[in-house]
Amino acid sequence: MPLFRYSANNVAMVRHCFTVVKHVLMKLNPGQIPVLTFDQPLFALAKQVQWHWPDCFGEDKCVVMLGGLHIEMAALRMIGHWLDGSGWVHCLVQSGVATSGVAESFLHASHVKRTRYAHTVTAAALYVCMQRLYKQYCVQSDGIVLSFDEWCDERAKCSVQFKYWYTVFELELTVLSFIRSVREGNFSLYIDTLLALAPWFFVCDQTNYARWLPVHIRNMILLENTHPDVFAKFRSGFFTVSKSHRRFSSVSIDQAHEQLNAVIKTDGGVVGLTENDAALSRWTIAGPEITRVIQEFEASVERCTEPDDVRHHEQQPSFQKHFRADVLNLLQVLTEEHPFSEWTAVDELVVLGTHVVAEKPVVETVKTACQLGYAQLHTFVAERTQINIATVICIVCIHMNGFN
Repeated sequence: MPLFRYSANNVAMVRHCFTVVKHVLMKLNPGQIPVLTFDQPLFALAKQVQWHWPDCFGEDKCVVMLGGLHIEMAALRMIGHWLDGSGWVHCLVQSGVATSGVAESFLHASHVKRTRYAHTVTAAALYVCMQRLYKQYCVQSDGIVLSFDEWCDERAKCSVQFKYWYTVFELELTVLSFIRSVREGNFSLYIDTLLALAPWFFVCDQTNYARWLPVHIRNMILLENTHPDVFAKFRSGFFTVSKSHRRFSSVSIDQAHEQLNAVIKTDGGVVGLTENDAALSRWTIAGPEITRVIQEFEASVERCTEPDDVRHHEQQPSFQKHFRADVLNLLQVLTEEHPFSEWTAVDELVVLGTHVVAEKPVVETVKTACQLGYAQLHTFVAERTQINIATVICIVCIHMNGFN
C-alpha cells in the first residue's frame, strides 16, 4: 500500500483507508472480507467509523483488529506499573541481568525484546523459588500435603508479600502465554489470554487499553457468527504472519508492518522525501519491490545454508547458556532477598533491596487488586451494553417517527 502524506490520526483518513482497502480487495480478491489492523489510537477511530457508517464499513462488512505488538507493549508497561517501586529493578541490577538505566527502562517497556527477556528470566527465577519453598513444605508437613497450586493459593491468603510476587509471576506467565498464542497462531489461546489481561489494565490505570481491549475481545469472540470464513482462517493461524519456516516464529500483523517499514526506511528512508511529490511517489512504489527482492534473496540463502533447521533462534545452545546463567544469577539474588518469605508479617509488604515496609493503602490494594479489576471490567461492559441498547432504541424511535 502506498503511504499517505497526511496525518492518519483523524476520522477522515481512517475512513479513506477503509475505502482504499475495500477497492483493492474487490480488484485482487473479490468477495473477501477486509481485515484491518490498527494500533490503539487508530483502532478507536476505526471503530467509530464502523459505528457511524454501518452501511459501508459496519462490523458485518469489515473486521478491525487491535495490533498484537501494541497489545504486548501495553501489557509489558502494565506489569512495569505493578512492579514499580517493588525492588525488581534492584534485583536485576544486582544479578547482572541489566545495567541500572536499562533495568529502569523495563518498567516502561522502552525496548520490547529486552523487556520480554527480562520478564522471562524473572518468571523462571520466581518459579524456582516457589518450588524450593514447596519442597520444604512437603518435607516438613505431617498431615495431608497440598498440591503446588493449592499451596500457592493458601500462602497467598496468609501473606501479602507472597501474594504480591505470586501475582507478578501469574501476570508474567499470562503475557508470555499471549506471546505464545501469536508465535504459534493459536487463536483460542489468543482470546483466553486477552480475557485474562483485560482486568489488569483497569487495575494498573492503563486507561486507553482498558476502554478498547474489551471491544476488540468482543469482536473476536463474535467472529464465529458474524464472519465464519474469517473465523475459520483465524483458527488456522492466519491472524498472524509467518515470514520463515522456523517454528514459533509467527508475528502479529502490525509487527510485520513495522519490520517491513524498518527494511524500507534503511539508508535514509523517507527523510526529506515528503516535500517532493515525485520523489515520494517513486520511493513508495519502488521501495516495497526492492524489499521483496531482498527478502526473497535472504530466504533462498537461508534455505541453502540451513535447509532442515526449523528451530527457533532461542533454541540455540548459546542463547540457552546465556539464559540459564541469567536465571541462576537472579535466583541467587532473590534467595537472599526472600520475595516469598514466610517470616514476613501477614500484612507486611517489603521492598526488595531497601527492605522498606509499604504503607497500609498499598497493602490493601495488593489484597483487592484482582477483584477490583474484574469489578471495573464488568461495570464497564455493562455500561457500554446499556448505552448501545439505548442508542439502538433511540435510532428505531427516530426512524419510526419519520426523522432522518
